[in-house]
Amino acid sequence: MAGIDLFALYRRVRRPLLIARALRPNPPVPGPPSAEVAGVDATHGMLLERPGEIADLVADFAARVGEDGR
Repeated sequence: MAGIDLFALYRRVRRPLLIARALRPNPPVPGPPSAEVAGVDATHGMLLERPGEIADLVADFAARVGEDGR
């Protein structure tokens, strides 16, 4: 996301604009027993910021889970 200048886009908006952003990270929430949570050092734009890391996480998870979904 560092390469994306959203404020340049915002400056082109010709109507009043409210930007609300979270100041705190989401609290850890336990998922279902079958869920696996992987931490990624990124913002909500993690797919743009760390595409290789996300792809590796997904590939590793898919390989471990296998075709039977276990």
